[in-house]
Amino acid sequence: MMNAKMNRKAKKRIKTYIKGRVFEYKVRDFFKNLGFYVIRSAKSGSDFDLVAIREGNVYLIQCKACNKLPSEKMRLLAQELKVNTIHITKITSYKAHMYIFKPNGEEKVTEVNI
Repeated sequence: MMNAKMNRKAKKRIKTYIKGRVFEYKVRDFFKNLGFYVIRSAKSGSDFDLVAIREGNVYLIQCKACNKLPSEKMRLLAQELKVNTIHITKITSYKAHMYIFKPNGEEKVTEVNI
């Protein structure tokens, strides 16, 4: 009984990880198609999943495959690191909300097709 329960939890964790990774790749491709140079963080669980750079502008991106609001940490890191941060959450298979936080305190929310 205990093994079966642990196997279900492990399978759920793996499924969640894969779902998140697939969404990260979709977001990475979205930014690449906009002309950004994009680097994916190899470590799961870090503050940012992607770094996108274009024309001297750096964006630190956190991807969420579930519709989750950004944490206050995203706003604070934008100001502290003096870079743009983005929190992008999946709404449907093809749409996402993108929250952009700028170092000067400006914020913008937009819906994008991923």
